[in-house]
Formats: sequence, C-alpha cells, structure tokens
Amino acid sequence: ETTFCQPRMHSVWPVLVNVLFSDVSLQKDGAAFSDSTQALKKCRKLSSTEKNLAKRLNCFCSLIIDGSLLMSSHDRKHLAFDILLLLLPRLPASCSKAILSYKLVQCLMDILSTKDSWLYKAAQYFLQELSKWAERDVDHLVAVIIALQQHSFGRFDSITHTHVVKDLVSKFNSASGCMLFVQSLMSLFIDDNGSLDKGSAQATIESSEMISLDGSSYTDSSGNPDILRSWIVDSLPRVFKYLKLKLEEKLHIQREILKFLTVEGLFTASLGREVTSFELQEKLKWPKTASSSNVRKICIQQLQLLLADAEKSMGTKNESDMFITDDLGSYFMHFLDTLCNIPSVSLFRPLSKEDEEAFKKMQSMESRFLKM
Repeated sequence: ETTFCQPRMHSVWPVLVNVLFSDVSLQKDGAAFSDSTQALKKCRKLSSTEKNLAKRLNCFCSLIIDGSLLMSSHDRKHLAFDILLLLLPRLPASCSKAILSYKLVQCLMDILSTKDSWLYKAAQYFLQELSKWAERDVDHLVAVIIALQQHSFGRFDSITHTHVVKDLVSKFNSASGCMLFVQSLMSLFIDDNGSLDKGSAQATIESSEMISLDGSSYTDSSGNPDILRSWIVDSLPRVFKYLKLKLEEKLHIQREILKFLTVEGLFTASLGREVTSFELQEKLKWPKTASSSNVRKICIQQLQLLLADAEKSMGTKNESDMFITDDLGSYFMHFLDTLCNIPSVSLFRPLSKEDEEAFKKMQSMESRFLKM
C-alpha cells in the first residue's frame, strides 16, 4: 500500500533492500582487510553468500514483484520498476535470474509495444538502466541478453520496437566473451525444457514470428516451444557479425558451433541424453525433448552457411595450405566420421544411396589430403 507516496518512494523499500543485501556488504567489507589465505576463504564464503542472496531475492521477487506489483495497477507496476532499480546496482550477475523473470520481461514488452502507454517512459528508463548494468562485464551482458530473448522467444526487439538486444550483442569485444555467449546459447538449447513454464510457452505461441540477431524474420508455423530453439540455432553463426577476431580465435568458436549444429541437426542418441566420446574427449548432449524436424532443418541450414563462410575464408590462403588441420571443412569430415563410429549414436535419418556414396567419396578425399 506504499504507492500513495508516488512519485516519491516510501522509505520502507530502501531499508528492505539493505536487509536483503546486508550479509553481502559485510562479506565485501571483510574481504578488503584479509591476507591472501583469508581472501581465498572469503571468496568461498562469498559464493555461499551469493547463493543465500539468490534465495532471498527469488522469494522477494516472486512474492512482491511478480506475485503482487506486476500483476496489479499502473502505480504498482511503476513501484515495481523503482524497487528493481534499487536492486540493480548491487545485484551480482549470478543472481540476475531472480529479477529478470518471465513476468518482468512480458510486462516490459506489453508497455513498450505501444508508445502512448501510461508507463512507457518508466519502462524505457528501466530498460536503459538495465542496459547500463549489462555493460559492466561479459557475465552481466550474457545474463541480460539470454533473459530478454528467452522470455520473449527471440522477439524482444521486434515487439518493443527497440534495438536493445542487437546493441547489447554488439558490445562483445573479445573472443572469450563471444565464446561465453555461444556456450550460454547452447546450454539454453539443451536445458530449455526445464527453464520455461507452460504459461510462458503458451503465451508466446500465439505469435510465432521470429526475429534473428540481424533483424531478419522467419515464421514457425507449428506454433510450439521449438521456436526458442530455432532462434538459438539461427543466432549462433551470426555472433561474428559484431566482432572482429583473429583467424585462430574465430576458428576455435566456429568449431564449437559446428560440433553443436552437427550433433543437434544430424544425429540422435539411442541411450540417454549424453554420450561420451573418448576420441573427442568430450560429452555429446541432446535436449530432454527431441527437437522437431524443423529445428533440425535449421541446424543443417546454418551448418551449410558456416561451412560456406569458412570456405570463403580459406580461399584467401595459398593452395598448398588449403587442407591443413585448421580447415573447418576437413575438421567437419573428421568429426562426422567420429560420430558415425560411435555405437550408441546414429544419424537422425538414414542416408539415401546417393548421399551415402557422396559421403564415402568425401571421406576418401579427406584421408588423401591429410596424407599429403
């Protein structure tokens, strides 16, 4: 009932925020006066402290922000934004999920979709502050992008008529940051079944137009939760558009994307969701719910584009260097051959006779080039 104070905020909220963050402040103050051994212990305690903070924030936001204010009047929605702005400056990236909820993102989308809405300026200001918070470091940046796109199924910029996600993606300025973003997208693809509630999925199904990172759109006519997976797959190869990398750095990230697209687009596992390849020295993972044929098709399309892009890059090299070990096409053939030799892994769809013959020819050609 503190909304009667608007446009000022009732003094109870800053006090409550201080209580939520009290042990975090004490932990940081203590760490400043510790030697190296004590600092290590403090760091471990800080991790435990952040876990406790995340629990408190989850409880607070689910009951107060999501459960009461965002579901009520304009005044209470405005109060929710004000409270979240108090939380943001002190919020660690590891606790961002507590406030960047589905209900918050949907509320922002509802308000910002219409310029003459009553809370438009308040939502716009909150989004500006959220963007500033995201630019603190790579962890904050990834957390905000993933939250906005996950809870809008890749349509945040389109619905809000903004370029927030596009601008944030362009802020990556290192190979390590780019790799973290790519790995986060892959994890979201694998774990998305448990990360979205039925209500959020159903609400977004009503409008299935997808907007990729470069602004292009495509439509999922089936209207199902695979929309998010489709956006992830479509977005993966596009991260290079915003970042200039050294050839070695780009190749490293391309290989990770290539492996992901190959596994998710072409193969399936007969025993569980995880398969360990001793030759590759890594685990291959699939989502709990199998991807649709449409998602697999997009995986294959993006895989083709990735290989085509790599072929253009290789075209600038000397002919004698065309098939060295950093050739992405050669790496793809080796990876494909390795997967085909794993007993518990099989192609999603059997090859036709023509495709099988072409595949064998490529394998033979690759082995000859590697012996040169």
